[in-house]
Amino acid sequence: MLQHSTNTYAHRACKLGFDAGCELRQKLAALAQEDSLDERGQTLAQQCEANDSVACGDLAFYYYHGFGWANRNPTKAAHLFQKGCELGDVNSCYQIGLWYVSGLGGTLKDWGIAAAYMDKSCNGYTLKSACANTAHQAQCQKHYENYKSNACFSLGSLYERGGINLKQDTKKALQTYKKSCDMGLENACVYYNNLKESLK
Repeated sequence: MLQHSTNTYAHRACKLGFDAGCELRQKLAALAQEDSLDERGQTLAQQCEANDSVACGDLAFYYYHGFGWANRNPTKAAHLFQKGCELGDVNSCYQIGLWYVSGLGGTLKDWGIAAAYMDKSCNGYTLKSACANTAHQAQCQKHYENYKSNACFSLGSLYERGGINLKQDTKKALQTYKKSCDMGLENACVYYNNLKESLK
């Protein structure tokens, strides 16, 4: 009912010449698009509906790439990444952060929002909390540190440069590069050392 009324208002706004109304109508249409998912996709959809964090993140890739007979739907993928992130999936937080860097999936380019999502991945979840809401324990535990270290590295890069709605902060850049480096990401060690040298 809510989506129907929202769609009606978006349609009216679009007819009156408001671009935001047209954009919202397109997004709502994309979200309502029917799919025919393969068996794994259907399982992921059921698990995500039951608030399985990793399943939501995996399902997002289905819609972004059009895997398993899913209709390619970046807008739906963005919503699934956001849901996965809120449930604790560090990869979902990292991925939606990357999307806000580039403005993918109907998101706006906003490095402030990107940094907030990447910070959740880098600093917001312990292994225990990140894997608390999923049946995919082996996958979650195996990849946790890899996703987290990449998120910290990317967050450091955002802070080092600064960008859309994000103030440059070399102190935070050093902290996040160091955290990523300590988790074994060699690239982060290089960036950490280079930035530290440049600030002398």
